[in-house]
Amino acid sequence: MLLAVVVLANVGERDATVTIVAYACFVSTALFLGVASAYASLVGPGPGDGAPSLRAAIGAAIEGLAPVFAGLVLLPPARRLAARRLPQFRAESPVHAVALGFYVLILLVQAGGQVAIDQVKAIGQGGSPSVAFIIGTNQLPMVLVSIAGIGLFIRRTPRQALARLGLYWPGWRWIAAGAAGAVVLLFVGFGFDTLMALLTPEQNREIQQVTDQLFRSAASVQGFVIIGLAAGIGEEIFFRGAVQPRFGILLASLLFAALHTQYGISIATAQIFFIGVFLGLLRNRAGLLPAIVAHAGYDILAGVLPLLLPK
Repeated sequence: MLLAVVVLANVGERDATVTIVAYACFVSTALFLGVASAYASLVGPGPGDGAPSLRAAIGAAIEGLAPVFAGLVLLPPARRLAARRLPQFRAESPVHAVALGFYVLILLVQAGGQVAIDQVKAIGQGGSPSVAFIIGTNQLPMVLVSIAGIGLFIRRTPRQALARLGLYWPGWRWIAAGAAGAVVLLFVGFGFDTLMALLTPEQNREIQQVTDQLFRSAASVQGFVIIGLAAGIGEEIFFRGAVQPRFGILLASLLFAALHTQYGISIATAQIFFIGVFLGLLRNRAGLLPAIVAHAGYDILAGVLPLLLPK
């Protein structure tokens, strides 16, 4: 449904009637996601009598209100306010309006979900997804939404789409800078891990266990290379290629951190936000390819090195 909404919004750039349809589809999608998320939080694990906990009720309230706030950003005053705060945002654009609506919706639903339940423990109760499942449900949809969102073959030619995403050759110097950035991020990650182990050791152990579980099926050099490349390409095209040029580094990084649900509310989430800012600065300076190299390189190193180093 999300893909249909962004495609309609792109067509709506030239047709006011289609714009109305796009907005109607957006509101329907937002209501469905908000209500479904709120319901899931309320019927989830609660006190012994089966009633939802206060935490679950608050989280469900945030999720239930998410479609309201997301719908409000479609109104002209909210769009004009956004245009004053975001230099690349066009108040009259249905694509930008829908993008901002989805941004608000996803951020609030994610926040509500984190409040409602302990996401780390909840994810830990699940299984170990396959590499194909991880890519098919995470990175691939991000690429498809990004391509649809920038209007490939509707508003932009392939060449224009690549330019909009920042996909151009920056020179080997910047590719090397991206590779060096992966090493820098590895040391930064080690610093955050050490800090978390000192300040919140129990939560650190839980997150490590969940991470090991999520990537158990990829626990090989080949598996981590595939996952790292997929994450580097898919997430960078979405967050730094499609989202950042319209909403800026900080808002793109906030969404980047929020969608890494497996870290819950923790120091690790702050680490993901920092990584997003670092990659965003790299993308602004030299385009998307160095950011992809840094992201993929970091993920690959973080997964492969523990397999290669002596225990």
